[in-house]
Amino acid sequence: MALRRITITLSQPVEWFGKRLATVTLKEPTAANLLDFGLPQNWGRTRDGIEFVTDNAAAQRTYLDHCLEVENGCAILSVLSFQDGLKIKEALLSFFRQPEAISKDA
Repeated sequence: MALRRITITLSQPVEWFGKRLATVTLKEPTAANLLDFGLPQNWGRTRDGIEFVTDNAAAQRTYLDHCLEVENGCAILSVLSFQDGLKIKEALLSFFRQPEAISKDA
């Protein structure tokens, strides 16, 4: 089975290691990556039953280093806009979301 890839269009092209990039691509993490790096977010519930999510920034950075298909991985974030960074983060986290179509009865 081929791993999925998500291509993100940058708000403006950037120069990166002598190449002009208008897009960046994230490859889907593997099950082995999940065991090695952990989850990029943690879910919890307060005593009052309120659900919350916290980011695991270290795991997210490790995933980006591994999954961004550009030279020097995560370092490219230093030359991208804040909005492009958010798009990349959202794309990464989308790999970890359960499809809503999965039946709870299945």
